[in-house]
Amino acid sequence: MTQDDFKVGAALCVFGRELLVVDTDAFTKKWYIDNRGKTEQDFVALSVPKIVKQLPKREIPPYNGYCDTACLYSHHHSLKACSSDPLCSV
Repeated sequence: MTQDDFKVGAALCVFGRELLVVDTDAFTKKWYIDNRGKTEQDFVALSVPKIVKQLPKREIPPYNGYCDTACLYSHHHSLKACSSDPLCSV
């Protein structure tokens, strides 16, 4: 890929992903006109519809009775049991 391959409407492969060039900034447009002989007609922006992605609503699942407050502190019990074992170093 060379500088001459870059143009509005071209698909470029960047880090393995295809990117579509839809517009350029003023500096890039001026540089290509001054250095590569392009014209203003080469830089007509493409109109691309905006895609609005709806994220799914996240809900907290209902309490199923599986864990009570004692299990919330069960890691304390596990650490105490492990620290009393001479083969376990905590």
